[in-house]
Amino acid sequence: MMLGIAFDSWNFFDSIPIDTVPEDIIFEADAEIVNNPAFNPAKLPLFAVRNMIPARLNRLILESSFKLQMDYLESAGKQAELFREAGIEKVMIDFDLPGILSDCSRQKMLLKILQPLKGIMYDNNIELELLVRLPFSGMDEFISHAALFRQKSMLGINYAIDLHIHEAGFDWDLPEEIPELKFDISTINFIYDAALGNKINPQNLKKIIDYMKSEGSKCDFFLCPAGNINFQ
Repeated sequence: MMLGIAFDSWNFFDSIPIDTVPEDIIFEADAEIVNNPAFNPAKLPLFAVRNMIPARLNRLILESSFKLQMDYLESAGKQAELFREAGIEKVMIDFDLPGILSDCSRQKMLLKILQPLKGIMYDNNIELELLVRLPFSGMDEFISHAALFRQKSMLGINYAIDLHIHEAGFDWDLPEEIPELKFDISTINFIYDAALGNKINPQNLKKIIDYMKSEGSKCDFFLCPAGNINFQ
């Protein structure tokens, strides 16, 4: 269980005063940063990457032709090799799960992609996590579907939660909202719009972290001061 900071823009990433960063802080960044020619993993090592492949492509690939799916997996393999060389240990991918897991046929389509994708990540010693944005309307039904899907898939893929903390509100209770997923979550991203002056209430943060600790979770936590579309 570790606490870190996430970057959603190159300017934010490039402006970090490296000499002042504590050694036990971990970092997460959007894949656009890793793909920037100026990116130097030796300057600020990354632990996690989100949006390895743009979400819009992930959502389209499920119903695409076999050739396009093979091209997608080939591209993912090249990205995974790049991430491995940079020392990255986990990637988070957004397939718009709420729109998939309620439909058995689309679940099968997703598994058809996830099985080889999981193998690619395993070969590169990278953990694969499925991104879920919370909260949203109809969340209760989704949580049940997500817990069942993880069991049925037998792929050992966990979830990364994008928790929009100001939408959830101070009274939002993690144990009450996601009891079936508490052991299936590997990352929680606390997302807030710093550009608008929003700040995270430390009590909110502590309540969730303390709960996950009490359950024996190895979940990692990232503060994500959103500045652009990558964290929306």
